[in-house]
Amino acid sequence: MRLRSLTCLPFLLVALSLSLNLHTSGLCASPTEDQPDDPILAQVGDEFIYERDLNAFIDARGMREEEQNSEMKNEQLERLVMEKLWQLGAKEQGMTVDELKQSVTKTSDSETSQIKTPSSGSSVAPAGPSTLPSSDVSIRKKQALQEQAFLFYLSRKYPVHIYIDPMQYSISLKNSPVRGPENAPVTFVEFSDFECYFCGKFQPTLQKIVEAYEGKVRFVFKHFPLSMHAHAKAAHSASLCAHEQGRFWDYRTLLFDHQNDFSTSALLAYARQLNLDETLFKACLNEDRYADRIDADVEEAIGLEISGTPTFFINGRRISGAQSFRFFQQVIDEELTVRR
Repeated sequence: MRLRSLTCLPFLLVALSLSLNLHTSGLCASPTEDQPDDPILAQVGDEFIYERDLNAFIDARGMREEEQNSEMKNEQLERLVMEKLWQLGAKEQGMTVDELKQSVTKTSDSETSQIKTPSSGSSVAPAGPSTLPSSDVSIRKKQALQEQAFLFYLSRKYPVHIYIDPMQYSISLKNSPVRGPENAPVTFVEFSDFECYFCGKFQPTLQKIVEAYEGKVRFVFKHFPLSMHAHAKAAHSASLCAHEQGRFWDYRTLLFDHQNDFSTSALLAYARQLNLDETLFKACLNEDRYADRIDADVEEAIGLEISGTPTFFINGRRISGAQSFRFFQQVIDEELTVRR
């Protein structure tokens, strides 16, 4: 049976700061049981978000009643929580929200000068994502990642709890490394960064999940090298070069086992350990053959508003942070029960 409304669930921004108090039933008691007419939907730090707050937030955006389905309400609640985080951060800094965002995403003068804007009086509409010059896209992507990283920091300072059913997200599996049967009842998607400390620490737990659910879970890896990690993208490129030769998962293990060295010589040494064709591997690295594929995963992560790594989707249900085996076991067992 799927977790019902008003149960404690992980949220997209919670990651390391999530204080999840699981009872023996696996559920967390709702704080709203004595307020049935205006239930609490979420908590950010010490502040609660009530149903009336969400309704006002939706109304302020002029959304028609016929648009207000449960998926939309869940999405708007996430946006309201993020707005609350920005408000708390701005209050702490003695700024307005706009001032805080500007300070977080401040670009250098040289970067700012690269952003093309219509001349005064121009009737040309601002360029959409598909028509922006590459320099504009790069700067905007950097700013989006800076905002998401700061939201991650705020979510650690002001822990977030969501008390409604989780959204189910649609994740593209195209071209992603996969292991496990295609018809497995559970699909486990991992957005990860090879240079991320907590991603590395999670690997023993992941291996335990792989062994416990052999034949029942399909595992998918998505690339999300964070901009703060200077060598991560090279490692992700190397993993896909290994994937060309059928050894992605083994190479992935070596990368997480050696997070302190992603130099080119080290990446080649890991390939030799797996007896890969070094000439083919080196050519793949030198060409940066899979840059577009990695960028596509990063764009997808930004679109999903993933704020940190690791982030997981189990049959589309988001789980942020390196949670315990017991936690993942509960979610996977629930999904297996639903699909019997």
